[in-house]
Amino acid sequence: MRCDIRCRIGCCLLALGPLFFASCSAGGSSTDSGADGAADASADGGDIAATDGDSGVRDGDGGDDAGGDDDGGAATDHDLGTGFGLRVLAGTKVCAISGAANVRAAYRNQARIALRSGLIKLPREADTIEHDWVESFEWGPEKTPALAQGPGRFSRTIEGSAQNGTYHFDFSQAFKAGERVATLSFRFSFEVKNGAAVEPLLTLDDSTLAVDPWNDIRWQPRRVLLRAPMSDPQDPYSRELGFITCGTGALARTRVAVGIAGGDELSLVFRCPQHEAVLINLGTVCPCAMESAAFSRAGETRDITDYFRLCMVSYNHCDLNQDTLVVLDSPLGGVSAVHVPGGPDSQQMGTPPTELEYLDAALSLIETKAVTGWTAEP
Repeated sequence: MRCDIRCRIGCCLLALGPLFFASCSAGGSSTDSGADGAADASADGGDIAATDGDSGVRDGDGGDDAGGDDDGGAATDHDLGTGFGLRVLAGTKVCAISGAANVRAAYRNQARIALRSGLIKLPREADTIEHDWVESFEWGPEKTPALAQGPGRFSRTIEGSAQNGTYHFDFSQAFKAGERVATLSFRFSFEVKNGAAVEPLLTLDDSTLAVDPWNDIRWQPRRVLLRAPMSDPQDPYSRELGFITCGTGALARTRVAVGIAGGDELSLVFRCPQHEAVLINLGTVCPCAMESAAFSRAGETRDITDYFRLCMVSYNHCDLNQDTLVVLDSPLGGVSAVHVPGGPDSQQMGTPPTELEYLDAALSLIETKAVTGWTAEP
């Protein structure tokens, strides 16, 4: 794990108090970012669920503006008057991450939302704006369509003054799939100084949507926050979903190669937003996603890139304690899924796990296997 002196001091002080600050990379034991991350995205697809029909292509505006105006993919400040705007590129999708108390519950509540492209104009004087924004909402491993329970609306609030403050536009809309209900709560913020907008147009792409939906770092300006309070009768502990871009090119990468007793092999690729500062305590959840996995047994390999078959939950100290579930497209040697247990009870501050589990199609335990190797690399 790459970590500067403040991070190492912070880890040593953990026993002295539940809250302290540390600066370190959130990409795991070794990460790529910036230009390297962009190159990785080009080489490896850079998109969650790349093989289930989500190509992650971003090809300009691709649609009409809200209200019927077409900006041709090149909106300007003049188009917005004195207001603000969200420019949504064609193919924009957001995916839920780390939204449950354990990985099986998180797997049940995997969710992916496709947003309609175009320019959404947000006038300063408008208290509410009704907008049909969500194109589709897939929920759970069966990709069950979640149905809207009413119209979507943007609501405006002002923090500070109208001339020197922050305009918040909160998009809210309720969706239901079976007995599960989620209410989107997506916030977009625009700063105003001396009556003029600092950046009136916010383009939603893989970079601006590569945000941390869990840790509220108040000294860092936040323009996007994607959350959805939810209820699930089968899992009362799952109370909220957090979303980031489904495209992973702007996130830092960590590859982990796992050796398994008997000669089997597992490889995992994680993607995590970068953090300049992370509040560390036992309640901190770091927003990492799985990009891909591969499981090899008896000379055969299953490659998994479908977002709905890759799930993880991160625990304290960012992505060092991953509870990971990989569900194969088809069984291999009697194995339908591989579970790498994580969390405070099974891994200590980034120590590799000593065992993992082979599961059947119902995600029930077949056998426990010893981990013989654990190598993290960019």
